[in-house]
Amino acid sequence: MILPPIPENEEERLSALRAYNIMDSLPESDYDNLTKIASEICQVPVALITFMGRERQWFKSKVGVDLSENQRNFTFCAHGMIDTSKPLVVNDATKDPRFVNNPLVTGPFQVRFYAGVQLVNKAGFPLGSICVLDVKKNELSQTQLETLKVLGQQVTRLLELRKTIADLEISKEHLLRTNKHLQEYDYIISHDLKAPLRNMKHLAEAVNEIYEDKLDDTGKKYLQLIDETATDAISYVTGILNYSQATHYISALKEKIEVGDFLKSIIRQQKVPNHITITVPDQLPVVQGSKAIFRQIFSNLINNAIKYHDKEEGWIKISHTEGENQHHFQISDNGCGIPEDKIKSIFTLFYMVDKANAKDNKSSGIGLSIVKNLITEMEGTIEVASTLGEGTTFKFSIPK
Repeated sequence: MILPPIPENEEERLSALRAYNIMDSLPESDYDNLTKIASEICQVPVALITFMGRERQWFKSKVGVDLSENQRNFTFCAHGMIDTSKPLVVNDATKDPRFVNNPLVTGPFQVRFYAGVQLVNKAGFPLGSICVLDVKKNELSQTQLETLKVLGQQVTRLLELRKTIADLEISKEHLLRTNKHLQEYDYIISHDLKAPLRNMKHLAEAVNEIYEDKLDDTGKKYLQLIDETATDAISYVTGILNYSQATHYISALKEKIEVGDFLKSIIRQQKVPNHITITVPDQLPVVQGSKAIFRQIFSNLINNAIKYHDKEEGWIKISHTEGENQHHFQISDNGCGIPEDKIKSIFTLFYMVDKANAKDNKSSGIGLSIVKNLITEMEGTIEVASTLGEGTTFKFSIPK
């Protein structure tokens, strides 16, 4: 057995790894889907997504093993870190002097075959690997190796997306007060995130088309999961962009808005189920303001009422009263309502009352933050009253 060499830039590599805060994180379906696909495509019982610490290799995702980590000195993956330009493939570990006496080979696991692709970040540091293993000697086709490389690229993109979203979360308190920082993220989100996410979606479609005859139903299902995950992530990133752009509307040119006709136009653009009725008063004011602002506010509130409706016969009612210096609008529904202990949090950026239901409804927890931000910037106020199981009412007031 030959111990794996330590990279010359090991301290810098470890620092880069820490920046992703991935070690010992909770399981995530996005990573699990990729290991399942790797196992299926390579036709091996074990597949892993691993990250290499100073003394241990930790498994972010695994198929076919119960272990959660391994000693670094015993790992196959650590040998692959020295040359990241190509996969490390060991067809028969008992014939390879690096592993012939390795406990993973001679012990109860009886590893004979290994193929792994290094996960290299933008700075060129190998952080871990996606790998497949077998208890018998094996050999991958060139197509299988290329697919394993592609899956490794997707893991790296997920890792970069994780870091970017974490950075956004850390900054969210500042984002609520100013849009300047979000403007700085526009380019990153538009190009560095949306482009690879679109590529991930197109890649899943391409793999499905090219290898359709070679994949069984399980493999096709996992490709569909990648496609759906990419679609959800694109929607999430788009929501962040919408938030960052929303405050630009505050300084937009003000114009005359006939609220009645304007609301009807917004409602026509919504996907309103047949069992939900939306009523708008016959008499609504003409106001001076930005159509972009009013569209964001009403669209988000109406869309929210539609999404979280659980009655066989539903209604959404819009009303208006006029004060001396303010317009008062109210949007009520008889939907599922909001738990009392969560009402105070609904305007928080990224907050979702029911994450499972929000995922089904393609919600990212950003719409109500946009509404709150815009109304506050207009020197208005918004409040909400809700009864769980009965419905919700949003009231907002804006200066004339």
